This record gives sequence, C-alpha cells and structure tokens, in this order.
Amino acid sequence: MKPIIKPLPLPIRINLFIALFFGLCAFVIVKSNAMVQIGDTGTYTDPREIFTILGSSLTGPWGGLIIGFFAGVGIPGGKWLASVLAHQIACVLVGIAYKKFIFPMGNPFFFFIKWTGMVLSYYYLLLAPGFVLLNALLYQENLSYLNIIEGILFEVLFSVFFPFIVLLILPDRYKQPLW
Repeated sequence: MKPIIKPLPLPIRINLFIALFFGLCAFVIVKSNAMVQIGDTGTYTDPREIFTILGSSLTGPWGGLIIGFFAGVGIPGGKWLASVLAHQIACVLVGIAYKKFIFPMGNPFFFFIKWTGMVLSYYYLLLAPGFVLLNALLYQENLSYLNIIEGILFEVLFSVFFPFIVLLILPDRYKQPLW
C-alpha cells in the first residue's frame, strides 16, 4: 500500500530544518529576555535579527515565513501578531533579495556593500515601517518610526557585520541559497 502523503524531497527537508533552527534561535533570544526596550515605544532591540536575516537569506521565502513567525511570536506585551507579520514580510523579501541581488558573493568589498544595503533595507524600509503600520492597523497604537530607528542603531550595525563575517568565512557551498 502506497502512503497517502509522500515524504518531502531531501533538499526541502534540509531547508525546513535549517529555517526551524534559525527561527528557534531567534525565539530563544526573545524568550530569554536578551533585549532592551527602546525608550517608551513598546518595542525592543535584541540580537535575534542576526538569525532572522542570515537564516532568511539562506532558506528563502518559505524559510522566511517560518523564521519570521518564531522571531515575532515570543515578544513581550501580547502584541505578537504585528511583530510576526512584520518579521515574516521582511524575512520573505530578504530571502528573495539575497538570491536575486546579493549571491554569489564575488569580491568581498562589493559583497559587503550589497549585504549592507540589504540589511539597511530590512530594518529601515521593511521591518520598522511594517511594525509601525501593523501596530496602527491591528492595535490602534501609534508608534513613532523615528523613535524606533533611533533605538536600533547598534542592532543594525551588529546585524551588518556579524553575519557578513560568518558568510565571509563559510565555504562557498554553505553560502548559496537553499531554494
């Protein structure tokens, strides 16, 4: 008798496992309270975005949905839906951008420029505005975009340099998108 549901091909299972790993790393960081509140904005800065950006870059849009869910679901304050949706949208687009515009690495200097542009776009064009907009739509809460971006400067810098160094030292076969 044939099984009703066929197992997923190995590359897809590996991609899902890696996305789950990166997403759970982000979730653990949030749940361990390794975060600092940004003024009185109700938002937080923490190192989870290192895992969300790097994981989404490697696992693509489907991985970005998984990683974005885990990156946003554990936030304190009960307003997790806006965080989940903002992270998922940003992670999906990072996965696409990495494959279409950033990879292959090539010259490390130009890779750094492209990587920096992607990370800055992730924060300043996708995640922060998405968080502000979704909080307004879902919770009728007016957050200040300027207050948020003021408070995340060190997180952004860390998210540019740490994953860049990781990608720089990884063998080429581990830098390529898995989708």
